[in-house]
Amino acid sequence: MTEASLEELEAWRRELIEGLAEVGDFRRGSVSYSYRRCGKANCACARTPGHPGHGRLMWTRTGPDGKTRGRLIRPTEEQKVRAELENYYRYAGISDQIVEVNEAICEARPPGASAPRPGPAVPPAVPDGEKGGSARRSRRSSPPR
Repeated sequence: MTEASLEELEAWRRELIEGLAEVGDFRRGSVSYSYRRCGKANCACARTPGHPGHGRLMWTRTGPDGKTRGRLIRPTEEQKVRAELENYYRYAGISDQIVEVNEAICEARPPGASAPRPGPAVPPAVPDGEKGGSARRSRRSSPPR
């Protein structure tokens, strides 16, 4: 297998980055069913020995603090949430490939050669009829004299 040229690697990186834009909505986590008894004495889950309880559909994910967070989701939301979770795996796979290609680009670029600078970020377009608002002003760190 031959080594890819720097130009080929940069082209591959551009293709992968364009692929990220096509991923669509995504979210991290998982969907699972959990069962519990409701606590009503008159309910089948309390009257029937071995009854698993009522099923609930949960979307769970780990937050930045390492704690697990969850939310009940409606059965009508299940297909949407599962599709968004699948999109997350696509996003993560493409992101991993971008890192690998970037590392190869760093190795292929000769010492002293500078990487091309990205262009300026384009601000989001404001829909017609909406005003942009004023920029926030920073507060002084100490009171005026």
